[in-house]
Amino acid sequence: MDQETYDRGMAMRRKVHGDAYVDAALANVDDFTRDFQRLATQYGWGEIWGDPTLTPRERSLLNLGMLAALGKMREFESHCRGALNNGLTPNEIRAVLTQIAVYCGFPVAVDCFRVAREVINKAQATGLREHGTAVGLEPRGRPDRSRIQEQRIRSPGAGAGPNNALQLTASSVRCAPASGSS
Repeated sequence: MDQETYDRGMAMRRKVHGDAYVDAALANVDDFTRDFQRLATQYGWGEIWGDPTLTPRERSLLNLGMLAALGKMREFESHCRGALNNGLTPNEIRAVLTQIAVYCGFPVAVDCFRVAREVINKAQATGLREHGTAVGLEPRGRPDRSRIQEQRIRSPGAGAGPNNALQLTASSVRCAPASGSS
């Protein structure tokens, strides 16, 4: 066993799921599950979750979708709590579940909404995430697009003249003449 990777995995596991959840899981370890728990902590949490390429927040988004697609509601529930701990808002979780409905089917999304509602309601009732940050449901609606800036990208491809550029805006993508052209 690589103790450093295991320790990194245990720290990440506790960060995502909280001490109480991890302590309860470890209290149930016996000869039958000991190697599995070590592998999950060392490789799943130490190697995979410990890889800094993706943030814990990004990994939570992925896990919600994958666990939903697999129909693993017990794991979905724990990772929904973990997603709140990793900074996802209830409204972002709602948006993930809506996308799950389209890609995985409405029946699984119904299950996910039931589980997530329970997790979010409990978090809101206590007013705290596992690590002490308040959980509130921000207003539903379109994201604030005032921060999206218009960008111009030169398009050197065939059929796009030197005076044409792609103009990307919050609401559309269209070809437009580049600045200063007639």
